[in-house]
Amino acid sequence: MERNINTIDTARGLACILLVFFHVVGGNALSGLKVHDDSFLRYICDSFSYIRMPLFAFLSGLVYAIRPVQENWKPFVRGKAKTLLIPLVVVGSFFAVVRAIMPGTNATLSDFNWQTLHVVPFEHFWFIQALFIIFVLISIVDYYGLASSVGKFFVFCAISISIYSVWQYPPVYFGLSGAVFLLPFFLIGLGFKRFFNCYLNRKYFLLFISVLIISLIYSQYYILYYGEPVRKVSFLTILVGGLFAILFVASGFKNSFLSYVGFYSYAVFLFHVFGSAGVRVLLNSSGINNVIVHLVLGLGCGLALPIIIQSIFYKNKYAKLALFGR
Repeated sequence: MERNINTIDTARGLACILLVFFHVVGGNALSGLKVHDDSFLRYICDSFSYIRMPLFAFLSGLVYAIRPVQENWKPFVRGKAKTLLIPLVVVGSFFAVVRAIMPGTNATLSDFNWQTLHVVPFEHFWFIQALFIIFVLISIVDYYGLASSVGKFFVFCAISISIYSVWQYPPVYFGLSGAVFLLPFFLIGLGFKRFFNCYLNRKYFLLFISVLIISLIYSQYYILYYGEPVRKVSFLTILVGGLFAILFVASGFKNSFLSYVGFYSYAVFLFHVFGSAGVRVLLNSSGINNVIVHLVLGLGCGLALPIIIQSIFYKNKYAKLALFGR
């Protein structure tokens, strides 16, 4: 059966590629391909830092707006706990063990605090914890009608952005800092669907593009001048991440390849590191150090392996529950 090609899956596919690219290259000179901080690949990673995770959060809010809490928030939260927390424990634990014991990775047994493995966020799994907190919060807010009108919703957004703006991002338990970071983008996606039905008229479309271009120019100036992006929690990140996501969805752009990848977005998020890091270890052990080869194969395997895993294990109800919470 031919899979439906849609804008949401297309945007998910783009977010997946940006995420895998980031983990292939590495967040700093000691991870991933260990490229220098002044390299072109580092510049690309820094440039997309304003879009990568905000786009995931935006799409989560948009999809929630399509299927929001109805009569009771508790069954909704239980469903999200099943979908998010079971894979967090199963896949997260397996990832930590494999990374700690496999030769050639960028970690050792001592790099993980095994007593607080799923309490203190680690690696990309912080996003799952943060998203669960957001779902709990928004389900209660929606159940009590605290964001049912445009006015109430914008008050809630203003509170969220105010907390976001003053948050100092300390190390806290169970992804709370991540939830503070992601919540404004989640709300932008929710509001864009709920109150605007993902539509912008020509005037606002042009206005948003203009503001986005100005914001992008400033972000590039900051990266090129200071050698690093503006801190993650900033109004610039809201402008770039929020406006890019709105304009991408409002444009109605569809792409078959991106939509195909986006259909497997949860699997890609959970398992991409096994493919990208695994191929890097194999290439290094074979004496292949060419950065382009590592980049292409790492990106390809980081996308392909999760799709293969879902295609195989989704057929078994126990594996489907353990790996995907379904």
